[in-house]
Amino acid sequence: NELANLLAKRLPQTPVLKISAKSGAGMQQLLDTVNQPAEFNRDPFGTRILELDYDRYAQGEADLGWLNANLKITASKPFTLDDMLMDIMECLKQAFEDKQVETAHLKIIGSAPGFYAVANLVDREAPVELSLASQAELESSELIINARVAIDPDSLKYLVRTTVDTICHQRQLTATFGDIQSFQPGRPVPTHRIAEVP
Repeated sequence: NELANLLAKRLPQTPVLKISAKSGAGMQQLLDTVNQPAEFNRDPFGTRILELDYDRYAQGEADLGWLNANLKITASKPFTLDDMLMDIMECLKQAFEDKQVETAHLKIIGSAPGFYAVANLVDREAPVELSLASQAELESSELIINARVAIDPDSLKYLVRTTVDTICHQRQLTATFGDIQSFQPGRPVPTHRIAEVP
């Protein structure tokens, strides 16, 4: 609601539609708005070009450390994939809270042939969620960790690696990290940008 109120103040002539990707709430209103007959649409869609301040955008991005990591978890006896993902997420959430840094986005995907699980954290104040449960007992799983956190990339990488190692040690699992990238994005330079409405 805070964001919707801010948009309404800054752009009073522009309709604001709130949509939930999780629940689907608001989708029908969006479809009705987009599909309304042209004669009822005072400001046809696609006739305005969005103005973007790339310097401001870059500053916002520079406040975040980005991390993308791939790893494999193995064990000598089956482990519960969903519980392991939630343990890692809860431990990372606590680590970020201890550092007093804001989480913009944290997702862990666990997969194995025939199984798939996803755990998410989108805000320091929000609870960790298991958005897709696998209900799988496995002896190995591939993990993808995707994070956007307001901390420098080296610290983010350290926290993720030590957290995963800690949980794996507690659960008698082995983590083998593959590709791990941790960085801060530079200023966006779009290669294709619409300059005028055709």
